[in-house]
Amino acid sequence: MMEWWQAREPRERMALLVALAVILATLGYSLLWRPLNEDLARQRHRAEVQRETLAWMQQAAQQVKALQRQPQSRRASSRSLLSEAERAAAQTGLKGRLKQLNPEGRDKLRVTVQDAAFDDFIQWLGRLQQAGITASSLTLSRIDDGPTIQARLLLERRR
Repeated sequence: MMEWWQAREPRERMALLVALAVILATLGYSLLWRPLNEDLARQRHRAEVQRETLAWMQQAAQQVKALQRQPQSRRASSRSLLSEAERAAAQTGLKGRLKQLNPEGRDKLRVTVQDAAFDDFIQWLGRLQQAGITASSLTLSRIDDGPTIQARLLLERRR
């Protein structure tokens, strides 16, 4: 190898050294520098995402602690099932149409609705659903082929 090198003209040796330097620089960049920089960028991005996640988790932990400090009854529901039904009835024009309201335990309420407009009744059910209350059974009948209905239903609070 040394003989081959010595047999080259000084100008050719210089060109080979420059070519070798370019090849080594390209290999160094491709195999070392670029992968390290890409990995560093990925690690920085991952760290930023983890910082954001940590900040969100700390905020959520504070909210959980605040909820845990609240009385148990307020956590489950701020209103009873009966008061939710009456409040929704007042908002939808059914006040006075709820004739029987019989609680069945803490999370169930049997209701009889008389002479109510069908549209008002549907709005009332929608309000209840927004409050986490569903009708688990429903008997509905139209009165004298008119726009009013009579209904019997069992309301339940979803847990």
